[in-house]
Amino acid sequence: ILIRVCLSRYQCDGCLKKKSLKKKENKCTAKRLPVTRLGTYLESRVNNFLRGSNMLVGDVTIRVVSSCDKNVETKPLMREKFCTTGEFPESFPYRAKALFAFEEIDGADVCFFGMHVQEYGSECDPPNARRCYVSYLDSVHFFQPRSMRTAVYHEILIGYLKFCKDRGFAFAHIWACPPSEGDDYIFHCHPAEQKIPKPKRLVDWYKKMLDKSIREGVVVEYRDIYKQALEDKISKPTDMPYFEGDFWPNVLEESIRELDQEEEERRANAAAEAAAATDEKGQPSSSNKKAGKSKKGNKKSSASRKNTKKPVMPPGGSDLTQKLYLTMDKHKEVFFVIRLQPSRVVASLPLTTDVDPAISCDLMDGRDIFLTMARDKHYEFSSLRRAKFSTMAMLIELHNISQDRFVYTCNECGKHVETRYHCTECEDYDLCVPCFQRKGHQHNGAARSRLGRRRSVADAQSPRTASTLHSTVHPVARSRVPVSRRQLPIAELSQNEARRPADRKSG
Repeated sequence: ILIRVCLSRYQCDGCLKKKSLKKKENKCTAKRLPVTRLGTYLESRVNNFLRGSNMLVGDVTIRVVSSCDKNVETKPLMREKFCTTGEFPESFPYRAKALFAFEEIDGADVCFFGMHVQEYGSECDPPNARRCYVSYLDSVHFFQPRSMRTAVYHEILIGYLKFCKDRGFAFAHIWACPPSEGDDYIFHCHPAEQKIPKPKRLVDWYKKMLDKSIREGVVVEYRDIYKQALEDKISKPTDMPYFEGDFWPNVLEESIRELDQEEEERRANAAAEAAAATDEKGQPSSSNKKAGKSKKGNKKSSASRKNTKKPVMPPGGSDLTQKLYLTMDKHKEVFFVIRLQPSRVVASLPLTTDVDPAISCDLMDGRDIFLTMARDKHYEFSSLRRAKFSTMAMLIELHNISQDRFVYTCNECGKHVETRYHCTECEDYDLCVPCFQRKGHQHNGAARSRLGRRRSVADAQSPRTASTLHSTVHPVARSRVPVSRRQLPIAELSQNEARRPADRKSG
């Protein structure tokens, strides 16, 4: 499709005016993407905010480009320990959504904000029921005017929280984790001058947004994950929310693995001590020496455990719960638990039925596929000029993602053709009907024995068109230009990327 765009002989506005021609309408714009209630609500909120600030800016377009149902599977060790006994579900259903914000700059759409979220509705089992999770958030600093960037980002986030609250969600979760240097999460190749926020600054950025949402009555309160766990009196790991790609499922797996290893070591040491006690000679054998060493090691490890500060936690917690609280106390600053509804009304909330239909989009089904395609095709957002081109390519892919058919282009004029003349001697050579009638072809001959007019599927079904075809057509296998190329997911993310969803924002 981009090749067809390049071959369409671009003419500037001055040349079009001289020739009294009208500029061709761009059918692949952000405003022409499918409309949803969530996208319309966020778009109206942001544009009303901009108009109220008396800033001369263009309208912002926000679209939900993907909305599909998924399941997060419980990880192996957690499943073995708790799912077999019925204490914890083996999977949690949720709806994954991807939304993007665009601004028209100099007549071209520029994508400046992207967000991926997970919504666990009222039909989901506890502890995930009625919770939404902001898994990825990314931006490039091309929104104009520059002074309104942070305010617009905050409006999008507050608008999303308000929309979820109105649907009946009780909690929202945000992990404020800045990306490491050189990492990209949604947009490929950020501007070099766009600074990556430090953890403390990013936490303050979210606190500022949440404080504003409390003043507007959107959020009841927010706390860090450690304080929220104490308030909820979480005494076992199965009470922790379990989200796809979140930090805590991996912490639980690692904690279970460490406890199992410690248990194996204790059993091995106990067996060695028992063997040494039954030694008839009473002399320290090699096994006894090893047992003595391991005993000293156990004393050291137990001493180190005694020196470790125990976290405040509800009574009756297991070793796994203690490990979980230790980790929560260590990382509590970057995990926000946001209460959207007062506790007294949660039981009487309506079902969280999604008002928008599912939107299938392989390109935006998670952040990996779009990011991989952008890397492969060099769709960069490193400058405004490149962002305009990358946004155009992104919109073309989104508009044609559902078309799996192949099309042909004329080698003379570059236009899309349904019915074409195909040369069986030249390599991959086709002509549309007007070009063939006007210029002909060197291999057509008097009887056109080597240039046949080939039919598309639509032509084959039309008796009127079929009656005009030549009988000398010879089907030949050839390369075809796809309307849209669906990218396959990358094979494997690095452990860092797979474990950590992250936020990137402009300073």
